Amino acid sequence: MKQLLPVLFLFLSTLAIAQAPVAQFASYEPTPERTTTTFTQQHFEVIRQINYLQDMPADKEVEKRKQAVLYVTNWMKSSPDVNLVLEDKIMPYLQYGESLAIFMGVYAQFELTHPTTDYVAANIAGVHSVISYYLDNKETLGFDAVLEKLVNMRDSGRLRGFLKRRIS
Repeated sequence: MKQLLPVLFLFLSTLAIAQAPVAQFASYEPTPERTTTTFTQQHFEVIRQINYLQDMPADKEVEKRKQAVLYVTNWMKSSPDVNLVLEDKIMPYLQYGESLAIFMGVYAQFELTHPTTDYVAANIAGVHSVISYYLDNKETLGFDAVLEKLVNMRDSGRLRGFLKRRIS
């Protein structure tokens, strides 16, 4: 019996560790009884998920990335705290990998951390995050001519003016 105790302990601790990531990225399911207070309490988790998407390479932990994208998008669909304005003129730049989810997440993060109604600044923050995502994952996801144009404008200091003209 004493010989089984260490084996049982090892098995249970392995099982607990294996289930930790599932709990960490539990899916967000919007329900009608959610209140403004509930959404406010989830700000930290939403920002954490957004940071995870930005920081983790696109080819690593693919399932966790999908769960994080699902969590952020479901939260944003039903959150009264974020008023996402997706401009048609910005959409061509959001077709690369998870760039749309990252754009929306950083847009939400900007609104949550900068209480302002300046949706132009939120769009600019989102596009900057998409550029960073592209540059960090170019080897994995490949070259994109449209995003290269944004990278060149950013490097020459013309990106902010370009985006203001497109979304104003």
